[in-house]
Amino acid sequence: MKSKSVCIVYNTMWYINNFRKNLILQLIKNGYTVSAVAPYDGYEKKLQEIGVTTYNILMQGNSANPLKDMILFIKLFLRLKNLKPGCVLNYTIKPNIYGSIVCTLLGIPYINNITGLGAVFLNNGILTQIVYLLYRIAFARSSMVFFQNETDREQLLKRRLVNKQHTHRLPGSGVSLEQFSPAHKITGSPFTFLLFTRILWEKGIKEYYEASRMIKPDYPKTVFQLIGPIDPNNPACIPAAIIQEWNNSGFISYLGPTDNIREFIAEADCIVLPSYYREGVPRSMLESAAMAKPIITTDWPGCRDAVDDGITGFLCEVRSAEDLADKMKKILLMTSEQRRTMGLKGRKKMEKEYDEKIVIDAYINIINKIFYHKKH
Repeated sequence: MKSKSVCIVYNTMWYINNFRKNLILQLIKNGYTVSAVAPYDGYEKKLQEIGVTTYNILMQGNSANPLKDMILFIKLFLRLKNLKPGCVLNYTIKPNIYGSIVCTLLGIPYINNITGLGAVFLNNGILTQIVYLLYRIAFARSSMVFFQNETDREQLLKRRLVNKQHTHRLPGSGVSLEQFSPAHKITGSPFTFLLFTRILWEKGIKEYYEASRMIKPDYPKTVFQLIGPIDPNNPACIPAAIIQEWNNSGFISYLGPTDNIREFIAEADCIVLPSYYREGVPRSMLESAAMAKPIITTDWPGCRDAVDDGITGFLCEVRSAEDLADKMKKILLMTSEQRRTMGLKGRKKMEKEYDEKIVIDAYINIINKIFYHKKH
């Protein structure tokens, strides 16, 4: 592989295609060759179409099986040793840990991105302590550790897991302001709330369902949509049978996954994410605000960064269906002009703080520095 090459290590090809496609296109435009190492899930074909060389690797993000992790480590070592990339970008917990240690052993410069600390950091058990130790080892020689919110950055700095000089906060993964432009729904259609996310308990889907039960009796024509993939291999996944039961109840409408979420955002009145997962900054909130939609999310690390409470949307209490329902009723009772104004203020916030170009420029700058130092 050419020396001016960048390898991206992630836990799904879907994430690379959906969250890093524009970064990849800019890297290619700047003369870099790009490869991607992640489990195949069908989206490798979309990456191949834009010039990315893809490699399949078995990786179970939520597995804590030491044997499986050792196999993953060995496979990553052999793959990166064979590829010899000039720089590696690691995302999500296992690539951040094992990919970084492999890069250290092979003498490959690497960049880490903390896209949210995840469920393992919601407690302080033995597994969390092991992850802290592994992070300290993994980040010791990192060229840069990018964080998506200040809470995560401060937590790892406090535990001395990262060198402050090698950390930088990005505005989430950013949002394409061209791709996600303001859209106003067709008048006359029912008032629609939309929650789109992976179907996990920590995303607050149960609270969303319970809130719909509180609101429907007084506002029977209101629609509560749910969109996202069900992954039975993820221990935190809500079983398909439960989602089907909630769908059959008539309170929420589960529409499955989609590759064109913009159409659904455009026809919604308000986007909801009652998450208590340790998000970076939820991409769903950035995309929705960029399309000038009012948003409701939790007062929780990462989530709260996406909203100016009472101005671009509302923050609700974590794990409180009652407070979520209260905030949803506030949106319902607004005039269409008030919601429009709130949405447009959200759009301006995205333009000022969350333009994807800010993220892409930060990556290009550090990658260019890495290759400049290698030449000199």
